[in-house]
Amino acid sequence: MQLKDVSSKNFSLALHGARGLFSLMVLLYHLWNSGLSTWVMPAPINELLYAFRFGVELFFAVSGYVIVRSVARAASPAAFLRDRATRIYPVLWVAVLVFLPLGILDSREEILRVLEPPALLVLATVGNMLALPPVLPVPLFYPPAWTLGLEAAFYACCAAWLALRPGVGRMLVLVVGLCLIWWHPRAAFFLCGVAVALFPRTSGRHWTLLWLLVFLWAWSGPLPPGLVEVRLADWSSDDWLRGLIAAGAVTIMIGGIVNGSGPLSTWLRRPTMMWLGTVSYSLYLWHPIVLGVVKEAMYRTGLASFAGPAAMLVLAIVVVPVSLVVAEVSHRLLEVRLTRWLRRSSLTPWRAAE
Repeated sequence: MQLKDVSSKNFSLALHGARGLFSLMVLLYHLWNSGLSTWVMPAPINELLYAFRFGVELFFAVSGYVIVRSVARAASPAAFLRDRATRIYPVLWVAVLVFLPLGILDSREEILRVLEPPALLVLATVGNMLALPPVLPVPLFYPPAWTLGLEAAFYACCAAWLALRPGVGRMLVLVVGLCLIWWHPRAAFFLCGVAVALFPRTSGRHWTLLWLLVFLWAWSGPLPPGLVEVRLADWSSDDWLRGLIAAGAVTIMIGGIVNGSGPLSTWLRRPTMMWLGTVSYSLYLWHPIVLGVVKEAMYRTGLASFAGPAAMLVLAIVVVPVSLVVAEVSHRLLEVRLTRWLRRSSLTPWRAAE
């Protein structure tokens, strides 16, 4: 989901395009789960659209692959962390500050609980801007940002691994990583990308799309709602089996995409998907705000009732193009210009990682 230098020697065009696909999956899920009226769809399509919420796991797998390769080329642990921070924080900062007053107006419980005293609100806001929840006990203001908390924790583990020598220190890093997965099972998909980076021969060959469908089936399937949000200790034996199938499918799929195998990889290298991959991080963070504002406007103007079963379609027609425009602006101003300014303002010279 992060900014990427397309001129990098080890840059995978198909993997970059995959970011665009995964961001679209999450966007389509939020549209489908918007609560507005729509026509009855066949059960398989309905289940597939709900399964698109797991596009975030696929982002984690991409991060696992990219970050391992970044660590290998990082000038130092500090340089690695500065690179990661200047990639994810600029958009997050602005998104949190834009959403905060909207959340207060919408009476979101997470925000209302910390309104008094004001110092508590400031501390919670800073915690959200640093991507501390859900790893640390800080109220999560902006729901989509929960993924960045896990991303930041993964970056911290990688930096610690880079800083420490083989031995007890690195063993402690592994223990911390396993604890993170124990409490947040969705973070396990970072390991899928790590596996592909460490074992490049992993490949789905021409079956990458099939493995994507296998993942969506296995990870959603009969799992009780919210199961992937709780500890691994709460999983049943069937859940463990499906989780292993899902992780294996993602590993093979990412390997196939990285190696450019199959029709899916060819499609992901198209210019449109490459552009979507470039703006995918901004698209992921901004589209929920656009969707919420448009949906509220539809309710207030009566358009949601007037459109009847076409209400969700109307929502999509407005939200998708507006979200893409906002994502492009955010990418140019925040991911490129602000990031560049932050790096130039750094007091310590450093070489950026991938």
